[in-house]
Amino acid sequence: MYLYTIEPLDRIFPYDEDKGSALSVQLSSNSIVQGHRSEADTHQMVVDRIISTDPKLYLDKRYRPGAIIKL
Repeated sequence: MYLYTIEPLDRIFPYDEDKGSALSVQLSSNSIVQGHRSEADTHQMVVDRIISTDPKLYLDKRYRPGAIIKL
């Protein structure tokens, strides 16, 4: 998807201060899970997105957005 606009990026994609800084966990040489720390436990991460070249990883329920991963 392309977005052609004169608006600044922070106005289109606002930063959510409640989520804090983003975390990344590398699962293998070609896959990364990005998320933010859980409010309930700081040793857990709530998944925001995955970046991978493996299509099977997108179907794995453990890494769906909103899932919780222990760090």
